Amino acid sequence: MDENEINGFSWSTLFIVTTVCCLLFTGAIYVLDGKIAPLLLWIAIASFVLSVLNRIWIYLKSPGKEEPESGYSYND
Repeated sequence: MDENEINGFSWSTLFIVTTVCCLLFTGAIYVLDGKIAPLLLWIAIASFVLSVLNRIWIYLKSPGKEEPESGYSYND
């Protein structure tokens, strides 16, 4: 599945949304209760690491740009 598909599933988006939500929930729990939720914090960290690894994987998997051959160029 191509990462640029409109109808496709994006793992990068899932990881980023999970990271942001866990950080927001950790902050809300800290404001309301005065304690940090270590489980949500670890989930946020793991999700962020997975997001970075996913972006690296997409970058390495994508084909490089091909340079045009030197010489004659014909427009068909």
